[in-house]
Amino acid sequence: MERNEPNTTEQTKPKPKMPVAESTVGVGSSGIDWDKLKPVSVSYEDSVTDARKNDIWKRLYDRAGLSSGSEKERQEIRLGVYAYCCKNGTSREGSYEGEFQTASGKIVPASIIPQAATRMHIRKFMRANMMDSYEALKKSKIMEEDGRFIAKAGALGIAPEAAFAMADWLTDCPNFTPSEARAHDLSFTRSIDRARRARDGNSLEAVEEGRSERNMRAQGPGAEAQGNPVKF
Repeated sequence: MERNEPNTTEQTKPKPKMPVAESTVGVGSSGIDWDKLKPVSVSYEDSVTDARKNDIWKRLYDRAGLSSGSEKERQEIRLGVYAYCCKNGTSREGSYEGEFQTASGKIVPASIIPQAATRMHIRKFMRANMMDSYEALKKSKIMEEDGRFIAKAGALGIAPEAAFAMADWLTDCPNFTPSEARAHDLSFTRSIDRARRARDGNSLEAVEEGRSERNMRAQGPGAEAQGNPVKF
């Protein structure tokens, strides 16, 4: 009588090794490794590029007579620009007829700001300097020393140490503390309401268009054609 030996073939057969897959982090269903394709930087349209920002600062320094000035003197100019724009806003409708005096005593006309940045890009320029201006205004405490500015902040229930956050270009500043974010929101809301009332509910673009049409009519017949000559 034959003895049946247990069949061990299947038990001892080695299992085939599965190929080790490469890391699929960032790989989507398309098989594209997007994580390795990230751009170095992507700019926001509400601020100028770094290259443009640096060019504007160079123009500002030159107009302030600091084409060959020290870094300290340039920092004084930057803080002066930040403080002036914090007090007066960065609207392209601003007059920029004032001035500021630096820590070294240099008197600088504010008109150099629109001259260097152009009125259409002043706020975009300041937004490109968001982090630098936030640190400069906060650490210098310059806005806390302005009684009129602090009174304006106080009327909105904003503490003196958070008043600098009312600067109109600091929207969405990632360094804001909760009290600073609240201060900015309160100031922004009040500014929007005040501007809307001043324009009878119209947008700034509509107001500017109306002003342009009135200027054309005041200049008499043919002014429109002269303002937009035909190019052959």
